[in-house]
Amino acid sequence: MSGLASIIICFGLITFPSINQSLFSNINSLGASGTKIWESITYMGDGRFIACCLIIYFWSQPHKLLVSIICAITVHLSAQYLKRVFEVLRPEHTDLATTSNFIGPQPNINDFALPSGHSTATAMCVFLLIGAISNSITRWTLLALGFIVALSRVVVGAHWPADVFAGISLGCLIVFIFSLLPAVKNRWVATFVYIICIYLSLQVLVEANDYTQNIFLTVIDKALGAVAVGLCIAGLLQRYDVKLRYLGSRSFDK
Repeated sequence: MSGLASIIICFGLITFPSINQSLFSNINSLGASGTKIWESITYMGDGRFIACCLIIYFWSQPHKLLVSIICAITVHLSAQYLKRVFEVLRPEHTDLATTSNFIGPQPNINDFALPSGHSTATAMCVFLLIGAISNSITRWTLLALGFIVALSRVVVGAHWPADVFAGISLGCLIVFIFSLLPAVKNRWVATFVYIICIYLSLQVLVEANDYTQNIFLTVIDKALGAVAVGLCIAGLLQRYDVKLRYLGSRSFDK
């Protein structure tokens, strides 16, 4: 239902560009204050943050990790492909550049807008987590948080509202497709999945992010990477029945 609503809104905004532009200006005006707050919120849609969150939550479920990896790869490739197809300029590369608020890393002119990669990744993450959570309050909280993160892309001036709704639609569609994959419970597949996750976590831990001027986000980034690496190693060892202390009675999906 969320994906369908996003598609309808996206097409409406694309059909009426004046509304899309007016909505951008109104939402972007929120960025006039609370710069660091909005930068922190929009960081939550970054691929590094989302990868670590999914790894940390699904660390004992290799099949869920596998689905997350497949979804993430598809999100990245499809978003980049669609950007090249539509070639929609970002707000800062239009006449609004001098009258809008721009927060955080600034993309180059060849990095097109439609769809929003952050919004696509955020929708993917939210719906993957919702599929694994039964508590309705937690589900609604995740949906609300995901929408705020996606909306922050307009507040920081990185995207048009249509880009955000296009990203949400794409993220929902990708999760829906790959959530239908049958469960794979094979030790060697699990090993391969954990090795990939360890590599991704190490990338987060070692490489600098796009928010090097924000010490708080840098610390969070590295902390998440370290936790993700540790949990991946723990999950890998559990596949081979290596007993680890302090993990309690956590059940493992082998």
